[in-house]
Amino acid sequence: MGTSVAAVLLSRQAMHPCGSTPWVRQALAALEWIKGEGWPVVTSVGMPTWELLCAAAALRRIPQIVLIPAADHGAFLRLERKIREDFALDSASTCRPVIASRDREAVMQRRDETVLDLADIIIPVSLRPDGSMARRLKALPPGKSMVDRFAIPYETREDALKYRVDTGTLNPGLDELPGRYLIHWTRATHTCWPDERPVDYYGALIAAEHPLHSAFDTLHHIATTLRFIASGRHMPRDVRTVAFSGLAPRKVIPLMRWRARYREMSFEPYGLGIEWDAALAAGIRPVIYCEDREADQHPPEQRWRLQSVGIRTDWSQEDEYRHPGDLDFRGIPADRLLGFCRTPSEAGRFVTATGLPCMSIAALDPAAQSPVVDTLLRRD
Repeated sequence: MGTSVAAVLLSRQAMHPCGSTPWVRQALAALEWIKGEGWPVVTSVGMPTWELLCAAAALRRIPQIVLIPAADHGAFLRLERKIREDFALDSASTCRPVIASRDREAVMQRRDETVLDLADIIIPVSLRPDGSMARRLKALPPGKSMVDRFAIPYETREDALKYRVDTGTLNPGLDELPGRYLIHWTRATHTCWPDERPVDYYGALIAAEHPLHSAFDTLHHIATTLRFIASGRHMPRDVRTVAFSGLAPRKVIPLMRWRARYREMSFEPYGLGIEWDAALAAGIRPVIYCEDREADQHPPEQRWRLQSVGIRTDWSQEDEYRHPGDLDFRGIPADRLLGFCRTPSEAGRFVTATGLPCMSIAALDPAAQSPVVDTLLRRD
């Protein structure tokens, strides 16, 4: 191994890349060149671009210096073991803390400074011209070498997964459901699933010709693993639960909308329903809507069910139910479960792949000329 240390630089990118995305191709080409030169590379975690580089370097057995943002040294030690496992780091790679305030922006700035301090060979790939990293490169200290051969123009376009479901084309079978269901609606995600190692996710992303983890992909994953994994994201007090809606599908469609703040849909027309009595037997319960000031009036063991009524949005209209923690539903018979997909063709794929019954939200595929014949699809 040589004495030089390299760093591949990327600004924040669009949220749904794949292996054919230009900046991904160029970053991988830079890593292959670094490997050929026998240099270690500085990487980090905490942002998708840095994590892709970390995972890709690990898969190529390139020695790394992995920077781990942490509030203090104790937090770093707790994170290091997990990150080594998550990214399959071998003994040739080392981890170093980036200690900064809890402010995310301050942590990112400190990380950028540390990367440039450690690296001898600087390899920009896709940098925002007016970004902080581009500004730093204009004032590099002596002794640093810049390699521009992998650089490409920065693309600002973001392909938002933003759409509306046309209520005029809904499957009429939605009004004829055989019973009432509590439905977990899902959406596309731009990161790994909770039960997936980052190194596996980014490895699959690099090999894919299209973005991973669409809402259909996520629904398929739930149905094949037979498990809902709880999340504390957007939940009061970050309590980990699995959310369900008691609304009929037709009534939940208007609530599927783009959330600009999070750059994602609230949820999409892909879900898995559990028959009412089977859902209650599995421990799913209705949330308790209350004013924030009333939360302390409820016993601690019930606080996973609490939800603010809301000020700008009346959350009670979602008729939400929750399950505390993960929910393994392998004990629930298949005929008491029902999948929902956006189009008839996706519903057919879901039935074939999982063996579960499924209903399409739309009566037509986008290119179809005639309505779907069977409103509820089952495997023969």
